[in-house]
Amino acid sequence: MLHLRRKLSLVALGLALFGCSSAPVQPELSPQERLKLDRGAGTQLSARFDRFAVLSRDVEVSGFLRRIAERLLEAAPDLRGTPVGVIPIQDRSRRWRSFGFPGNRIYLSSGLLRAVEFENEAAALIAYELAHIRRRSLLVGIESRRRENQYGENDFFGEAGVFAFPLDERLHAVSAAVGLMYAAGYDPRGLNAIWKRFQATPDQSPFDGSTLDRLIETTRLEIAQYSPLRNPIVRSEEFIKVRARLKKL
Repeated sequence: MLHLRRKLSLVALGLALFGCSSAPVQPELSPQERLKLDRGAGTQLSARFDRFAVLSRDVEVSGFLRRIAERLLEAAPDLRGTPVGVIPIQDRSRRWRSFGFPGNRIYLSSGLLRAVEFENEAAALIAYELAHIRRRSLLVGIESRRRENQYGENDFFGEAGVFAFPLDERLHAVSAAVGLMYAAGYDPRGLNAIWKRFQATPDQSPFDGSTLDRLIETTRLEIAQYSPLRNPIVRSEEFIKVRARLKKL
């Protein structure tokens, strides 16, 4: 146990986004050690994020969104049974932006949640953030910035902040999100409905037009690889009951 703690402490230094200018040699980690380290880094980052974000306190909405996330996690063998939290946040500069941190802590745009018409759209938002968490998009980006001495301390919301993932990474996350939705029984067309909502509201969209075109096309091609689901989840009774609360976020 002491050996593991020392190993994780060394790597935690390498993951420190703010303050190290040179990278220590990182020991090779087992999948279990990597997961534990990622969760620890995610806890620290989300704690910083909480100081800048305005969180919604609607327990019923958060509980409903958490249950969607749990269903998605159950469809992924490597994520099954892991804890998850989903919290609506108020938008900055009217942009509908959502965020996912290792440890499965997800923050969803309140403005976008007010606009969703179907449960599979909410599931798509969560699946997309889970896909980025699963792919370690945030931590890989942070490690890259550290190597290049581009720390961007606490820059969660900026155009070039730590969530400004490359397009290729976003497209890989799309593929993973479609697979996760399909495995969980949600109609994956909800993901394209989200992209098209962004297209229809460019002032709120976090993506430019060319990026949205690529996201839509990749989602369409990915969905085409699957056989149509029988009785997919589109709008459940629980969603209908909670929708009025979503509209008030």
